Amino acid sequence: MNIRRAFSSVFAALAVLVGFAEPGAAQNYPEKSIRIVTITTAGSPADLAARLLGDKLSAAFRQPVVVESMVGAAGNLAAAHVARATPDGYTLLMSGDAAVTTNVTLYRNIPYDPRKDLAPITQVVATPNIRASRSAGEDRGGACHIR
Repeated sequence: MNIRRAFSSVFAALAVLVGFAEPGAAQNYPEKSIRIVTITTAGSPADLAARLLGDKLSAAFRQPVVVESMVGAAGNLAAAHVARATPDGYTLLMSGDAAVTTNVTLYRNIPYDPRKDLAPITQVVATPNIRASRSAGEDRGGACHIR
């Protein structure tokens, strides 16, 4: 991950959080600690990104930011927990796209509706994906080639 891109993403998140707050609420937000719930284990890249974001938000808002890992059910546990929280901007979900897009089609009864119960704020981190496959029509002893 490019550090410059990570910091610019953090500052973009701050701008979005401050910019979308209601005018009356913007003067007082945050009045208490903010909680960021992640769907990955502690120490994972997404968790580290959440902690970096939490540190920057804490410094900017002068309020504690707590990062909590809530692993299980492909992100459904964390997303449901955040969806049930009071919609006041103090409980945030840091997730990949599965908990808000893919899981709706994979699971019959998820306990939240991502379109109604969650509101996107910003993209914090982008990660590249690599696909490895055998070349069609070539026999190289079963080796995979990265394209």
